[in-house]
Amino acid sequence: MAGVGGTAGVGAGSGVRKFYQLSASERLDVLREQGVLGGVEEYEAFARAQSHGILAPDVAAHLIENQVSQYALPLGVVPGLRVNGREYTVPLVVEEASVVAAASNGARMTARAGIHAESELHRVLGEVVFLSDDVSADYAQEVIVSRETFLFARAEEALPSMHARGGGLESLEVRATPDGRFTRILLTVNPCDAMGANAVNTISEALRAVFEDWFGAQALVAILSNAGDDSVTTAEVELEPEDVAVRGMDPRSLVERIALLSELSQSDYLRAVTHNKGIMNGVSSAVLASGNDTRALEASVHAFAAQSGVGEGYQPLSTWTVLDNGHLFGRIRLPLQVGIVGGAASSIPLAKAARAMGAYETVTDFKNVLAALGLVQNLSAIRALAGPGIQAGHMNLQMNALAIAAGASGEQIERIAAQLRALPASERTAARARELVEQLNSSENGD
Repeated sequence: MAGVGGTAGVGAGSGVRKFYQLSASERLDVLREQGVLGGVEEYEAFARAQSHGILAPDVAAHLIENQVSQYALPLGVVPGLRVNGREYTVPLVVEEASVVAAASNGARMTARAGIHAESELHRVLGEVVFLSDDVSADYAQEVIVSRETFLFARAEEALPSMHARGGGLESLEVRATPDGRFTRILLTVNPCDAMGANAVNTISEALRAVFEDWFGAQALVAILSNAGDDSVTTAEVELEPEDVAVRGMDPRSLVERIALLSELSQSDYLRAVTHNKGIMNGVSSAVLASGNDTRALEASVHAFAAQSGVGEGYQPLSTWTVLDNGHLFGRIRLPLQVGIVGGAASSIPLAKAARAMGAYETVTDFKNVLAALGLVQNLSAIRALAGPGIQAGHMNLQMNALAIAAGASGEQIERIAAQLRALPASERTAARARELVEQLNSSENGD
């Protein structure tokens, strides 16, 4: 039997089909025959998920290559997130127990004051790149300026539907790389309410052909950039100390500690990374629920955080300070490469439903909500760190997952989770959870 990248061995003679040409069930059979699934239990789990998954099997089979099954994560909501005077219910898809709880708590703490958010124009960059030895930046600039009208017409021909909606190519700029080795022709594209990757790639490749003909040289690449520095979203909130109060702790002391933790993240690379991860807990979960590309989003955000050059380089996306009036002021800035139309989001029914639940009328609305969500997620985490600590609440929520992993089902889950919560922290282990499940099963079976 050949490996999965070669002939699958299904069919006979000249009719043998390669692995990618098989159906999902046939691919699973091949993997079982090759012994890569682990056993009958794993095979049945994959087969069951494929036949009973949220996506219709034919839809799942055509979204990615070599599809063999489906994979589900819980979808929860953050209710009452108040942004720019309007309340949003934000769907999140995530496996970590504390994310939705923390975001919901943050939304509650900021409900009185509300969050103000605004986004710069939604734009996406592309670049067509030549070796400077083949095409100098000065020459490229001269040619482009003299023939700009033709280039914009060609870009419109490449994507007439987007141009008809008021989008498309907006500007062309030539820049050499800092080392002078490459000449970059930068394209700024208005993708309307789409994320814009396909639009930028289509226009970039259309203009690449024109440039190669004019310059008599082969371009190295023509593709979008996931950098989002030219399209940043900002969200801000001003809170009274009582808004973030923790039982048994002076609110003014708490906000001072929150501000100190924020300062620490600006000077300590180790803290900044975890600080930003907490922000992305909420943002990435909402982006995943909407069917957008979380990898593009996260690459853009972390590149943005690494650009400041202050301290150790990588900086927090949000800051918290105490104002002269004693209020806590939070601010977040980050690029958000997302859309509310097109892409996989239009092919996945639950993604479409999640966007409808979010009621994002424009991509700007969605970006503003995402920034606000990141800010309240960060507030919950940094407040816990400044007050009672983060682990107690986090582990309390993890008990359900521990009970499920131990074999609990149905009403057993909450019963086992409650028993685990009552134990000392040192005894909340997988082994102890299995013991409790076994005891409960024996009791229910009358053993």
